[in-house]
Amino acid sequence: MSLLCFKQTNKFLKLLNRCLAALFFVATIAQPLRAMESAVQITSPLGMLTDATQGVWTQYDKHGTPVILEWYKVTDYQTFFDLEEMLIPTQAEVFADEPKDLRDFLLDDTLQIKEEYAAIIESLSTEEREELYAKIATSGADREIRVESTKQALLQQLEKARAHLLITPQDLGTSFVVIVKNEEGDIWGFAIFRFPEHDVASLDLLGVMPSAQGKGLARILVFSILKLAPETKYIFLGTEIWNTQAQAVYKALGFTIDKQRGCYVSFEYEVKS
Repeated sequence: MSLLCFKQTNKFLKLLNRCLAALFFVATIAQPLRAMESAVQITSPLGMLTDATQGVWTQYDKHGTPVILEWYKVTDYQTFFDLEEMLIPTQAEVFADEPKDLRDFLLDDTLQIKEEYAAIIESLSTEEREELYAKIATSGADREIRVESTKQALLQQLEKARAHLLITPQDLGTSFVVIVKNEEGDIWGFAIFRFPEHDVASLDLLGVMPSAQGKGLARILVFSILKLAPETKYIFLGTEIWNTQAQAVYKALGFTIDKQRGCYVSFEYEVKS
């Protein structure tokens, strides 16, 4: 899995971010973009979205093939959740291999937690440890089973976040959901950005479908925010310590390590003027 993960101080955002984890793949520099914006009320795959702005542009992957980027600027949680629910089948495909990566990184030959990571795992909450062990338990299953298991887990997490929102209303602030598709309309990847400050973007979720890897889509998605919010000066993102592939890609894209805390490593990118 690559879902991608950022730690928030707010309890609700922590719950929401459990839907998120990081999986990035090497990509190429974005080419000039063409964008078309719509009004605040838009027609989308979800029907009429209130409190959102939508747009699309065409770009080329590193092989010169046109791809379509569809974006939503969202300021309310209900719309945000609807968009995320639409992406869950894609997320399940993207993140289904995380249990295998997790097992190979954390467990020794006797299937025990490696000594160097024991303290980190012990520092997790009971719920977090149970979630971790549940993922590892599915690592030997067929991929089809892992995909379905991931899908059901994501749906459950989303419903918990929705239920919590009813009890404790929260302000979303400004978020962008970016979806990359082929010319036939198939979803190839996605990115979700949040703005804790007006010029600081937090990349909370990024994924590229296995069948679309190697096309340069990760770079296109990561830096799409510079088109959508040109005032951005910094991009922050994070991933688990076992997602070594993602960490290598971040560095290749120009990100530097900000800090490591527990199971998570955060990265930052400073936009050059």
